[in-house]
Amino acid sequence: MDHPENDAQYAGLAVNKGIEQPPIVNPYLKKMRTAKRRSFTASEYVEGIVKGDTSILSQAVTLVESNRYEHQTLAQEVIEKCLPHACDSVRVGITGVPGAGKSTSIDTFGLHVLKRGGKLAVLAIDPSSERSKGSILGDKTRMEKLSIHPNAFIRPSPSAGSLGGVARKTRETIVLCEAAGYNNIFVETVGVGQSETAVHSMVDFFLLIQLAGTGDELQGIKRGIMEMADGIVINKADGSNIEKAKLAQAQFRNALHLFPPTPSGWTPQVLTYSGYYELGIAEVWDMIDKYIAFVKKNGYFDYKRQEQAKYWMFETINEQLRDHFYRNPQIERMLEEKQQKVLNNEQSSFMAAKDVLDYYFDKEKKIATYFSIFMKQVICPKCGKTFSFDESRYDASCNISFICPACRKRFLMTLPEIDACHKNDIDTSLGFITVLENAFGYRQEFPLHAGDNIIGRASKGTEVDIPIETSDMSMDRRHCIINVKEKGNRPILTVRDNPSLTGTFLRHELLSDRERAVLHDGDVVTIGATTFIVHIPDEEDEEYFE
Repeated sequence: MDHPENDAQYAGLAVNKGIEQPPIVNPYLKKMRTAKRRSFTASEYVEGIVKGDTSILSQAVTLVESNRYEHQTLAQEVIEKCLPHACDSVRVGITGVPGAGKSTSIDTFGLHVLKRGGKLAVLAIDPSSERSKGSILGDKTRMEKLSIHPNAFIRPSPSAGSLGGVARKTRETIVLCEAAGYNNIFVETVGVGQSETAVHSMVDFFLLIQLAGTGDELQGIKRGIMEMADGIVINKADGSNIEKAKLAQAQFRNALHLFPPTPSGWTPQVLTYSGYYELGIAEVWDMIDKYIAFVKKNGYFDYKRQEQAKYWMFETINEQLRDHFYRNPQIERMLEEKQQKVLNNEQSSFMAAKDVLDYYFDKEKKIATYFSIFMKQVICPKCGKTFSFDESRYDASCNISFICPACRKRFLMTLPEIDACHKNDIDTSLGFITVLENAFGYRQEFPLHAGDNIIGRASKGTEVDIPIETSDMSMDRRHCIINVKEKGNRPILTVRDNPSLTGTFLRHELLSDRERAVLHDGDVVTIGATTFIVHIPDEEDEEYFE
């Protein structure tokens, strides 16, 4: 490179040698080893959460929000162990349009609540970008005073594509915060307006923050979120905006009169306040206190908590089914193929979706068929509990060891013995009976042996020849007796009551005391509310023994 300063005409110009640019990265940084974050067990997580360790609580929330399977498994264990430690809390959902002052109001509300004692957890949900999938998580910066309070815990979380204004794991995070002793929970939504109704299913009080000048009564009644609000507050009621706020207050009150009564019986109130200047804060919180006392008195508080628990059970099922579908490797490959066909106009979106779903459901059907073929039921000889096992893993000659899940009895059986118990391969030379009314989902057939066959309801501690699995409490444990005798190489069967409390019916006729009635092939016997059919092989003539 030619430097003009080296030319002869510039001989009087002195150019000093420069220095090398310092490195951008600290060269000594390589010598420093970053400390690896310690991983905790479920018990260690719970112990730290119960003690109020905010660091462990934050890590537990991160664990809950993770999408990795191993993290989800550990998170569910932590949540289950935290449930007994969860304190009685008041959950308040706070929503409103962007710019309504939710974060600033929470800062003021939180300080007011903490002055009365207790602890406060704020779960702030920040919108995630549809393009980059990232989130700023900057709501905490507006809570300057609350963020440094020792009894406050603020956790911003991304919405991560979840609709309804909350994150996918907000419900689980509430449980963790309650276990940590936070008896006041604030849930701040994303703030997109009318569709933020998911938060209503996880809080006790739903607070809607509005601004003046957002519309008249007609706009108020169009908004679906208005129907779920337990209280409406008009923010920024200060200075020259006070009159506008009062006008908006009147308009929202008029709109609320057009809605049907709330399920709780509570009449939603409309108040004005200023979060920035801390005006009207006490009145807003008095409204919340009155609501909590009102719903606890009429029982709606507990009812709503139960309905929320049921709702989130089904939501968890839906989430697991969705994850099971999209995490299937075959489905992932098939989706890529179908996607290309849709983009190339080789197949419509609807037909591509149908093909993928048909493949998925066909695969699940095959799994169900496998279980129906290879899963066999075994009956515990001690308590009569029926449970299943995969018979394809064993051959007929080996002894299979079982442990009853009900009574913990250990017993050995072979496959032929199990088949005999289920009457798939029984000795019916002397006849057998088939139980008709059976709510246990499997066929009950019992062979008869020579002599007395005592029949009754299967019960722990009662020995009978034919224990019928039933929930029919009108059947005695030892109800009736079928006697089998052989005459001329054919069985002769008679039935008598044991006696029982409800009696024994043969062909819809009640047997008298000590009566022995002859049984025919196909006879119907009723004991209690249960019926069974008698099967007698090779019955040739009408010569019966009385």
